[in-house]
Amino acid sequence: MTTNQINPEREKLIQQKYSELYQLDMYIKQIEQQINAINNQLNELDFVTQELESLKDVEENTEVNCMFTPGIFIKTKIIDNKKVLLNVGSGTVVKKSIDDAKKLLEGQKTDIIIVQNELMLKFEDYNEQARNLQKEFKNL
Repeated sequence: MTTNQINPEREKLIQQKYSELYQLDMYIKQIEQQINAINNQLNELDFVTQELESLKDVEENTEVNCMFTPGIFIKTKIIDNKKVLLNVGSGTVVKKSIDDAKKLLEGQKTDIIIVQNELMLKFEDYNEQARNLQKEFKNL
């Protein structure tokens, strides 16, 4: 056999490993996107929690600018600085104390962190698999 000939079994193995590596790369990129989205959610929950806490310091009947839609604000008065209206899903809105609303947000944050940790474990596992495949490539 000359050096210019390619071993078909080796070629097939290389294609298989390349395909596995490509698939892992796709999984890793998807998980990175999910982790970034989760980080954004966590940041937003932290911001909302801080804003709820600062609402306690606003005196009743104080005029504030309230976002109506992104980029559009309306003037409004704070009538009750101790309770907020919370959308709890399915179009249902309930009145909650600020502390109860913060507890609800903390519960959501805990649930999101659990998902984040699971994704981080998958991310690490897929990266380890990719490193192992890269080592196998060097040995082919």
